[in-house]
Amino acid sequence: MTTFLKRHQRSLLRLCGFFAFVTLALFIFREPLLRKVADLWVVDDRPASADAVVVLGGGLEWRPLAAAAMFHKGEVRKVLIAQTKSPSAAMLRVRLSDMQITKDLLISEGVPTEDALFFGKDVTSCHDEAVALAKFVPEARIKSLLIPTDPFHTRRVKWIFTRALRGTGCAVYVRSTEPPNYSVQNWWRQEDGVITLAQEMGKMLFYWLHY
Repeated sequence: MTTFLKRHQRSLLRLCGFFAFVTLALFIFREPLLRKVADLWVVDDRPASADAVVVLGGGLEWRPLAAAAMFHKGEVRKVLIAQTKSPSAAMLRVRLSDMQITKDLLISEGVPTEDALFFGKDVTSCHDEAVALAKFVPEARIKSLLIPTDPFHTRRVKWIFTRALRGTGCAVYVRSTEPPNYSVQNWWRQEDGVITLAQEMGKMLFYWLHY
């Protein structure tokens, strides 16, 4: 072993120097590199308009508000609300279902009741929502959808909805809308940003393999 080290000492020193240089470079330029990771991951379509905006399950603090804003700007004509699985009867006695809260928020933001439509039934995942929309849009004669969601969720949403709606004649646009708990500009400094990106990369791999 000693003979081997002596024989290859110069090569080993060069290799250690190379790794030290790479490590130092990554440390110095970590912020631009980490920001570039987010830029490459995030999908942000900006169509002039769409037939409807989709409010996915979850994100009650901001997804309905983002959809209402798009409606009032004239970017969309209808708002579609995913009918998520309702809580148990006992829970319904003390709180409304997420879909009812979503609709109430939309109405409180000035979206007419007749323009806020439910789709699907007991959906529990992004995949369920995409499959439900693939059945809904032909009946509703919807030719384009705008889906606002948090930045790191956009890639999975774009992939699964485009895949599920293929053949329906409906275009899918995904809008990146920053949630209140992290920012794409400095996501690595915020626990929610790091956790969300790591989870989304794992979920994206699962979707690629499973669907």
